[in-house]
Amino acid sequence: MFSPVGEQETTISFSRTDQGANVWTSDSTMITKLDKMCERSPKNYTSQEQRTRSGELLAKEYFIKDKSLLFFRAEKRIMSDEQREKAAARLRDFKNKQNSAL
Repeated sequence: MFSPVGEQETTISFSRTDQGANVWTSDSTMITKLDKMCERSPKNYTSQEQRTRSGELLAKEYFIKDKSLLFFRAEKRIMSDEQREKAAARLRDFKNKQNSAL
């Protein structure tokens, strides 16, 4: 179905003046992630398949309507157990407030 693991790649392109971004990928893991984003947020993510003449999937191209949905991190954040517990408590409180507002 896809290229060997070492040959799977992803390309992201956008310009300063464009509002959206294009993502081309032959990486099955990225396809799975981006397909889920298309399902969850179809107004922000769309996709188009690229297939061989025999119908085999080669790659997919995605359009992300708002390039601010892309982000890059300097490094992975490492949290202590205490920080993790506080963050979990904040998230629980937030979800409880949302549920009680419904």
